[in-house]
Parts: sequence; C-alpha cells; structure tokens
Amino acid sequence: MAPIEFDRRKGRIRQLEGTLTPGEIAAIIRDDPAGEMQFAIRPLFESGQAPVGYRRQTLSEHAHYYSAGKGARSLIIVFSAWQRPGAPISCILQSLRDDIYDVLMLQDPRILHVDHGVTGLGSSLLEVTLWIKTFAGTNGYTELITYGVSLGGYPALRAGILLGAERAISVGGTYVWHIGRLSRQEAMVKAFDVLCPCFSHSGTELVSVVAGRHENDLRALEILHQTFPKCVTVKIDTDNHNVVGFFLKAQLLRLFHACLFEYWHNVDLRSDLLVMVQEAAKHNRWVHMQTAFKCARQAEALQKLKRSRSWRLTEPLRRVGAAIRRLRVGRRELKPQREIHTVAR
Repeated sequence: MAPIEFDRRKGRIRQLEGTLTPGEIAAIIRDDPAGEMQFAIRPLFESGQAPVGYRRQTLSEHAHYYSAGKGARSLIIVFSAWQRPGAPISCILQSLRDDIYDVLMLQDPRILHVDHGVTGLGSSLLEVTLWIKTFAGTNGYTELITYGVSLGGYPALRAGILLGAERAISVGGTYVWHIGRLSRQEAMVKAFDVLCPCFSHSGTELVSVVAGRHENDLRALEILHQTFPKCVTVKIDTDNHNVVGFFLKAQLLRLFHACLFEYWHNVDLRSDLLVMVQEAAKHNRWVHMQTAFKCARQAEALQKLKRSRSWRLTEPLRRVGAAIRRLRVGRRELKPQREIHTVAR
C-alpha cells in the first residue's frame, strides 16, 4: 500500500472515530472483510464484545448526543479538546452501560479550554453550561457527571461546579496558562477562573485522575490541591499521560470506567478494582510493546537532534534551565508536604 494512500485512510478512520457509535463502526467492519479499516474498537469486537446500543444525534458541528433510548437517568458530559477524549468516542461508549448512562460529547478543536464556548451551544463556558442545564432538565436527567481528558479535564471540573453536578472528573487535566498561547493572544480568558478559592466549598465532588509517574500531571495536581484540598485523587501507576489510552490498549477501559462511574460510591470495591486493573494493564504485552517502541523512537529522535546545528547552539540554555528546575524541586522538598488523599491503596 502506498504511504499517501495509507495516510489518507488513517486520517479517514480518525475522522469517523471522532463521532461514530460502536454500532455504526461495527456495520463498517462487517462490510470490510479484508480488515483494511483498522478502527481502535476493532480488537474489542474481535474479543467477542457486542456493540452497545447507543444511537447518535448531531446537535451541532462539535456537539453530539448519544442515547440508547433505554430511559437512562444519568447524563455524562464529555469534554474533548480534540476529536477524541483520550480515545475514540466509540471506545468510550463501548465501555459504558447504555441503560444507565446517556452521553453528551462537546468538542473544542481550537483548544481554548471551552472558554470560547462550543459551536451552536454558546460562545463561553458559562453559556454552554446554561445550555446543558436546560438540555438535562428537558430530558429528565436526575444525575449529571462531567468528564474530560487532558486539555478537556479542567473544563469538565469548571462545568461540573457551575452545573452543580454530582461528580466532575478530570483525567490528566492541565491548566490553561500556556505561555505560547497567551503571548499569541489565542487563549485569553474572558472571565475569572472557576477553579479558584471562591468555589472551594462547592457541593460537586471533584475527582482528579493522573498518571502517577508523569511530571506535568503531578505538578498540575499539586496546584489543584492547593485550592481544592478535598479533591479525590486517583494515581495510576504509569508514565503515560493518556491514561484512557493506556487502559484502552490493554482492553481494560470498561473496568477503569466502571470504577469512575458505576462503582464510585463503593469505596472499597473501586479501590481494590483500580489496583487490579492498573496492575493488569502494566503487565499487558501490547502496552509493553508500545512503550518499547516509543522509547526507541525518542532515542532515535534525540540522536538526530544532537547531530544538528540547532542542538549545539541551544544546549547551554537547556543546561541552565535544567539547573534552575532542579533548584526549584529542591526548595519544594524542603517545605512540609501536603497530604494527598488517594483512592487506590
């Protein structure tokens, strides 16, 4: 197969995975006996799982509603900075019970933490949350859960607080203050940030899931805990920032999401299950292969950089930066450590 043809097919698959339900993808796979359309959900079907019964309704270009029509009373609002919240939406849906949860997925392709709203629903995060509240009330939902991954994580926390949701879940969430975006005036915040002490006593339960060996995730978690000390922390023993993708590759996403949604109020059950799930994922052969490939690719890229002229010119600056970071870390270690509540024992 020619590389250009392969790239086009891969791009087409990603585009379809951004909105299609498990049932819609299963229909495409049935018409693809040669196995050329390698959807991320395909291994789940090949392992014997039947597609869940969600049907899709497009509300706007970047807003999609999924319901199986089974009278679900809980609505999960998924915030995604890209087309996929850590995994294709079909895989997210496949990991949920379609008789308990309906799903509303909101995309922010401009990567502005939903501060400029969602196409068709509102031009700000506040307008979007007001729209969600009306939508949920009209459809009779009695439980709202906001859920976001990476750059969609903290918008999920903000929206959860504004909505008065039962639970707001961030997986690998990060703050909006990226110096490049600010200098280019791409991410100017329109109003005060909801993740501030004004809302530290919100009735919404905040949950932060992070990769326990990812430096940036842990740094963002430390800042979040300074404002919301009661935020429940779930540390997953991995250095993979994309925790959702980590469990998807190990075919354990259903159990991971069961801990966050179905079994959340049973603390002992969810804690024990989280420990078992992450241990199983760590020893999964496919995850090991992916990690080895990633390390090899990074080592190759590093060698190329070291041979380049730009590397030789900027290396002294990087050395100074590394020394400053080490100094800051040393100072932090001298301060009393804040106790962090963990879920997994």
